[in-house]
Amino acid sequence: MKFYLGFIQRLGLLRAALLLLACLVAVSMLWVDTSLAPEGWGLLRAAVLPALPPIVFMVLLLDILMCQILKSDEEISTERRLNLMFVTKCHLFVATILLLSWLPVFISATYF
Repeated sequence: MKFYLGFIQRLGLLRAALLLLACLVAVSMLWVDTSLAPEGWGLLRAAVLPALPPIVFMVLLLDILMCQILKSDEEISTERRLNLMFVTKCHLFVATILLLSWLPVFISATYF
């Protein structure tokens, strides 16, 4: 339990929530079925779930960009700089997982 609290404290609550959301969206790609008719619950599985990963992916990349901008400040402490590097690595790892989980859905939906 201490590890999780230290991890969340090091990331920050909003960044930890963003990573959790990205992981949940990546797992939800297992239930996507683009062949369903987009009505009722089929709308969720055929349209809403496949649209979420690109949005969350872009938010992760924007946070990585902000971390890099904050790291470029000359007055920032070494500890804060290392923490921002840790956040960047965590975001890149989760963004890669999210991209890899979404890519098969995208390919199957766009394949003619």
